[in-house]
Parts: sequence; C-alpha cells; structure tokens
Amino acid sequence: MNFSFPTIAFAAVIGVAGCANGPDSTSHAPTEVTVDGNPTPVEAIQQNQLRRKLVAAGVDPDSQQGQILARWMTKFAADPAWPAAMRRNQTDRNALFAAPLGSDDRLRMLGLFKDIATGSAYDCRALMQGADFIAMTKSASPRTVEDVMEIFQIVVDGPTSEHVEEHYSDVTLLDADALLNATPPKHGAKEYPKNPCEMLAFSVDAINALPPDLRGPASYEFLRTLSHRKNMVQMTLDNPYAYFDESFDERRLPEEIRRRLPSDGSRPLPYSRVTFDARWVNKTTPGDDASFKDVFVNRRNNGVVAEMVTSTGWTDYTLSLGLADLRKQTVGTGTSLTRLATLPSDATIATFAHEPASGETVDIILPQPSSNEANSTQCRVEGTVPASKVFQKFRGTAVSLICTQQQKTGLSRRWHTTLLLDYGITWTDWIDDEDGRTTAIVRNVTIDDPVE
Repeated sequence: MNFSFPTIAFAAVIGVAGCANGPDSTSHAPTEVTVDGNPTPVEAIQQNQLRRKLVAAGVDPDSQQGQILARWMTKFAADPAWPAAMRRNQTDRNALFAAPLGSDDRLRMLGLFKDIATGSAYDCRALMQGADFIAMTKSASPRTVEDVMEIFQIVVDGPTSEHVEEHYSDVTLLDADALLNATPPKHGAKEYPKNPCEMLAFSVDAINALPPDLRGPASYEFLRTLSHRKNMVQMTLDNPYAYFDESFDERRLPEEIRRRLPSDGSRPLPYSRVTFDARWVNKTTPGDDASFKDVFVNRRNNGVVAEMVTSTGWTDYTLSLGLADLRKQTVGTGTSLTRLATLPSDATIATFAHEPASGETVDIILPQPSSNEANSTQCRVEGTVPASKVFQKFRGTAVSLICTQQQKTGLSRRWHTTLLLDYGITWTDWIDDEDGRTTAIVRNVTIDDPVE
C-alpha cells in the first residue's frame, strides 16, 4: 500500500514555531479575557499574527479550514512539544510515526485515517500521496483538516502519555499479520479492494474485527508499514535463522508436549545439520519453478529435528519428531504467511515403533491452526530400501510413503516422501495438487558432523 502522510513541516511554512518562539511573538503566558468576552490587547495581537501567517501561506483565515487551522495553531503555540515534533519530521519524514504510542492511541489514529480515506477523492489522494500540507489544507474538506490535526495531536502526546509501553514477541506480530492477510473481502466480493483508499479503510476494519488481544499488535504492525518501515515478515525474511532458532526449538513448545518428548541424548543422530540444495520443477506451471534450500538441524540428540526451507520471498519452518510435525509455520508476503501452528497437546505423536512393513498405514495429526483447514494426513508404506539407494551419502533404511491430505475446501493433495529412519527426517520428492505435479530435483546434499 503506497502511503505518505501529508508533510507536517507547516511549522516552517506558516511559522508555528515562530508563533511560539519567534521574534514576533509576544507572550506565552495564559491569555486574559475581559469580562465582556472581548479579547485583551495581547490576545488581539496574537490573533492578528495568526491571520497574517495564514494569509501569507495562501489560506483564507475566514474559511472553515482557516478557522480550524487557526484554532490548532493557537494550541500549538502554548505547547513546546509541537515545535519539537515538527523538527523531527523535517529531519525524517517517517519520524512522525516513530513515537511510541499505546494501543488505544494507535487504534484511535487508524480510525482517523479511515475517516479521511472514506471522505472525498481529493482528501484520500492527499492522505495517500503525501500532498503538501498547506495545499491540502486549502482544498481538503474541513472534516479532513480536523482529522489530520487530531492525528498530529496523538503523535505529539505519545511520548508523554501515561500508556504502558508495549512489547510484542515476534510470534505475536506474525500471528497478527497472518490474521490480517487472511481477512476475507466483505459483501461477497471475490477480490480485495484495489483502490488504495478502500484498502486502507478495509484494513482498519479488519484490525478492529480481530480479537481484542491481537488488535494492539496488528495496529503496531500496520502503522509500521504505513510509515515505510519493515514489518515483522520482512525482518524475519531478512534473517530467517534468528526466528528459526528462537521459535522452532523444542524448549519453546507447550509443557504438555515437551514432557512427552524423548530426553536429551537418548536418540543420537549421525549429524548436526543436513542441507539439501534443490529445485522445484513443474511442467504444468513452469512459472512456479524455484530453487530452494532445505536445512535439517539436530540440536539435542533426542530425535526432534528442526527444519527450515528457504526460497525467494518466503521461508517454511517445521519442528518434527518422526512423522509428526510438532510445530509449523510459513513466513512470506501476503497470504503465504500462516499463523504459528502447534500440535494439539492431547494428539498422538505419529512415529513408527518398529521398521514399517509395506501396506502399513499411519494417521498423522496436524498442528493447529492449519493453514489449509486440514486436521490430519494419511500415509501408506510403499516399501523400504537402503537409504544409500535414495541418497548415496545416507546410511540405514529409507521408508517410501505415499501421503494424502483432504482439505475442508474439497481440494486434496497427494505426495511421495521418504523417511530416513537413522536421521529422523523426511524428504518429499513430488507433490500432486491443483497445480499438477511438482518434482524436487536435488543438486547437492551436505551432512555436517554429529552433535558431540
């Protein structure tokens, strides 16, 4: 969404800073008013100064917009926080939204944004394109001018307000982003709004419709995006390993699952890390072809394996034990971002207690919430072969599996995967879905030394 809030450097254009601190200012003491309500001489001088500044800027002081601006300028002159905010914005046009705000203030600000975005076409364009503030004031509706001033006031008050500073975890911010991205269009529309102003209003409505505990982080992320700063998705993709180590460590799982896992050192694996360098190829939709890297990490020799698949524009994370995924998430732009999914605490952890036989089936419960609304996957054993016949560098037994998954949408997926028993990892070499068959072509496999 292209967004550039109207420049607030009107301190220099109109002279707000000069009104408060400049050589032609008279006094900043509270203004006295006579009994009959007429302004005192000091107040009359200040009002005349304001009118001259507005006229010099090309704003009619007797228009509704001019009267609104004069009222706010009078308020600015008595508050030293305003010139400071103006100077910050002159240095960095995004500094306006860098001030810490409480959740309630952010939501109130977004409500004002929506009010502007649903106003006249000119008002919306001024909001989205960053029109010159004075030009916007002369042409925008009085309602929009008032909204803009209210937004400025929220920003100025932010650093000194009594709100409790909020700290959100990476998981919480990504979860909020995923819910926002998954919000369906309203009124039966097949597509999301394409007009930037409609999209802004739609997004604000989507934030307000979230559960109360997620409105705060969602508004935090949304304002960060509007101010042209990186949101959590972008920061995670910039450094996918940081999120991998932080959130896809079995010690981050709920206690109900952790206590069911094998103890550290009880299941030694012959590697610390296995890396596949590969490429997906789909003859039906060649535009989907992409190179990727699949990394499996053994942290504690307990059979739990952390997996990270990285490709252009997204990263897929999995924490598994045997055939069971304990935790799963995809981080990418738009609807490719999913919420963090964790295996239900009472679910069976699917694994083979012995070397499986051909024809044996296993039902694998999936982490929830599932991105495709599926609850489980069914796999059937096709046979076993020495692992070295699948990948020359591997030892032990490889179990060939055909797996299927039925989604609530009616779509189904079918794929072939190989469980490498000695390594506790699965490798999927083809998938059949609505896009046809996608095949994984392995270019290189690297096996790092075991954990000591």
